[in-house]
Amino acid sequence: MDEGDVGSTEWTAAQGQPPNEESEVDDNEAALAAAQREKLIKEIIGLQQNLKDEES
Repeated sequence: MDEGDVGSTEWTAAQGQPPNEESEVDDNEAALAAAQREKLIKEIIGLQQNLKDEES
């Protein structure tokens, strides 16, 4: 089998980086986690403000 044959599993520098599907999944998970974290931070800030208002 030649290096350029379809089905070759070897990657060379000329071909660039091999596809990394896990990286895309990790990126999506990180983006979802960041969005969830921002949502929770906003909720906590709102709850803290409500608590301060009730104490006043």
